[in-house]
Amino acid sequence: RDVDRTAALINMYHIVLIQVMVEQGMHISKMSHKQRDTVLQRAGFNLGLVFLSLDDIVHGIFRANVRRGPWYYKTQQINARSDTFKDSLIPKEASPLALLVLSHMNKFDPKVDIYDGSEEGMSRMRATAGEFLDKTVRVNRDSGYLILPAVFKEYQKEFGSNGMETGVFVEGLCNPKKKGEVSRFMAANGRAGGSLPIAYESHFSEFVWSTEQSRLVAGWKEADKKRFQDIDVERAADAGSPRHKAD
Repeated sequence: RDVDRTAALINMYHIVLIQVMVEQGMHISKMSHKQRDTVLQRAGFNLGLVFLSLDDIVHGIFRANVRRGPWYYKTQQINARSDTFKDSLIPKEASPLALLVLSHMNKFDPKVDIYDGSEEGMSRMRATAGEFLDKTVRVNRDSGYLILPAVFKEYQKEFGSNGMETGVFVEGLCNPKKKGEVSRFMAANGRAGGSLPIAYESHFSEFVWSTEQSRLVAGWKEADKKRFQDIDVERAADAGSPRHKAD
């Protein structure tokens, strides 16, 4: 089922990303553009006969095969069987909910959780996206704009064909208080043709730990940190960047 596949790919994405960040010793939002692009294109895992990078998951699958530079499967396919399998991974529609859950370029991240395709698992996924939007969405009454996190700017088409559709998507995930603010803004500022005045936050170069995350990492021994940073990974020969494998 699509929901099972979505949950599994989100889980694998998080596993690989966390390992990369531990190795690099920094949150991905603090990496340089070059370093970040290299990580996203080369870190990944084997799924059957296909190597999926983190970039492949976002742009190839959750954005329904939107091109981002070269064809998103950058490794040579082994045989026709893998080509068929590759094509079967591409959905007909994008998954905006998954894009929100994997949005890790913000001052505050969506929390990392383990999901499955059950009703409970999908409810937790929606709750995670809702908590993220509650922290990052705001109405700026002075400027008259609905402020959204940068992921909405990057993937505008995936979140709606116009501003009002995007607003409805955001409204449907927020908690009651924030939902009310967004609803009132849409009612007062929606324009003909579905347009809505929206502005976007910039990417943050300085990630801020939440209170819960701070408690988890407080007192982390240097020996433990070194042990995790010494995780043995295969290095790509041409770039020296981590390429993780999980069959």
